[in-house]
Amino acid sequence: MNIIQIFTDFSKSCSQMPFFLLSEAEQKSQIEKLQQAGFYLQKKMDVLLKNDTKTSQAVNHLLLALNQDQLDEYNLAQALESIYEVICNTNLFSHERDFAEFKKYSDIFRQRAFHHKIRSEKINKKCKLLSPEDRLAYDQKILKEKLIFYVVEYTLQVGKEFKHIDQEQKMMFLDEGLKVESGNLPGLRTFMQSYQEEAVYSVCEENERNQLLKIFLELQEILNGDNLDDITNALDEFNLKLLKIALKYDITHFSGLILKPYPDDTLIQDIIKELS
Repeated sequence: MNIIQIFTDFSKSCSQMPFFLLSEAEQKSQIEKLQQAGFYLQKKMDVLLKNDTKTSQAVNHLLLALNQDQLDEYNLAQALESIYEVICNTNLFSHERDFAEFKKYSDIFRQRAFHHKIRSEKINKKCKLLSPEDRLAYDQKILKEKLIFYVVEYTLQVGKEFKHIDQEQKMMFLDEGLKVESGNLPGLRTFMQSYQEEAVYSVCEENERNQLLKIFLELQEILNGDNLDDITNALDEFNLKLLKIALKYDITHFSGLILKPYPDDTLIQDIIKELS
């Protein structure tokens, strides 16, 4: 059993997409693999390093983190960091290259999990002070101001531009932006990374917040590649999903603050039909 590869594969899969957004089947599979690796490590270390308290604590930390009803990503990331520190200086497992990859992705995983934890705690603390009615009104206002005006106004315009500009212009659009008739549009990759924060971590309702995060991360995954057809289709799908969330919050008309991909007061339902 290559336990270093198991730890690396898990950290890699959770370095971008949070564990709680993976499919149930994938979550179950990942936990089972980590538990097997943990028990294997525990057995091997008990035989070879019987009196090593630090090793025992690290393995117990991992197994306890995996045995929670609701897995705490940041706690698990810390457990994997402890595992790395314990075994990286031994010659019991794998090769140096494997350790380097494990370290690389476990660091990314820990940083992302910590960021999500802090941002989530901040908005939860703020929303805890609001009544259910006020939370609903707050989310509706936030979704209109930060989702529609910040994001969808831009991504709808980008989607329209992508339908008629050439391949070279599309590639330029991804990182550098493009000057079009409607104005100067910033680079798509940079914009989405920046405004994901404002659109996602400002919403009170946790399930909606997680759904928004998943929608943004799925688009980001496509944007990390260079398949322009996939990016064009992903933009339409991204806009569809966000507009449907807007409808859930009784935001029925689209109006742009700066960009005008559609005339002001266009019915969102009509835009959905056009994109579908």
